[in-house]
Amino acid sequence: MFTKRTCGLPLICLVCGDIARGINFDVMTCMSCKVFFRRNIHKLNMKLQCKFYNNCKITKETRSICSACRLKKCFILGMNPKLIRHWSYNQFKSKHEQFMMNTNQNNNQLPMPLTLSLLNNDRSNLTIDEWNLLSNIIHG
Repeated sequence: MFTKRTCGLPLICLVCGDIARGINFDVMTCMSCKVFFRRNIHKLNMKLQCKFYNNCKITKETRSICSACRLKKCFILGMNPKLIRHWSYNQFKSKHEQFMMNTNQNNNQLPMPLTLSLLNNDRSNLTIDEWNLLSNIIHG
């Protein structure tokens, strides 16, 4: 359907005309339209309604004015809702909780500083506390 761009020309979003970042859901789109489609696909059952005449011009400047016409244009251009990866809330929640548990475990376990083996053959006037302090400075 689409080929690699040539001559360094910018890719154009087919929905709003902004600079496109790639092919998303089978259509060349900008990041804004990609996210809009993903977030609004479930609103089909809510029957979004245009406040004007169901023929709003969707541009970079006007894309946030009429969600109904923007979503309609996404479908007219062939954006495919079957390509959206669906995550259930429970999957997200369990992954988030697992990440937080791992993060908290790593934060609670601070490594104990090792003392220098030089203490075994100590011929200096430093006390053990001074050696520990010196070791912490060197290895900190």
